[in-house]
Amino acid sequence: MAVLVAAVGSRHQAGILEEFLSQKFADKSHWMKMLKSGNNRPTAEEFNLVRGEALELLRNGLNGAKADQLRAPLPKSVPTAADVRLLDSAQIVSIFFPLWNPLPEKITSLNLDKSPILEASVLGIKGQYLIFDSGVFNVRRHEGYVVNFEIQN
Repeated sequence: MAVLVAAVGSRHQAGILEEFLSQKFADKSHWMKMLKSGNNRPTAEEFNLVRGEALELLRNGLNGAKADQLRAPLPKSVPTAADVRLLDSAQIVSIFFPLWNPLPEKITSLNLDKSPILEASVLGIKGQYLIFDSGVFNVRRHEGYVVNFEIQN
């Protein structure tokens, strides 16, 4: 599940809001734990509770001392705090990454530098990870690589 919590006018402002949120929410997931969680998902009630916590954190942050950072002396082309809008009623988007088969007991990371040829069956996808029967391929880790796929039935 995903939801927008704020609209900003600049990347600078997004970074400040991200800093407010990092006080409560980790910005990284342990990849193996995430993959092993299977298709477990929060209930709508649990998700809305966390969403409310995020909005409250942002509201407090915008009204606090750090809000001055949003109004720092910046070029006129950079928007100011007035351009930050909290989105209390943004639509929740449900994102589903199906896993067609159970994951192998032991999850190993696949690396094209160590093994440039991979022959495997796809079990599913979760986030930036392609899950094969022989391991997990981190697509983001391999950005910039030229990869050829051959699909066989």
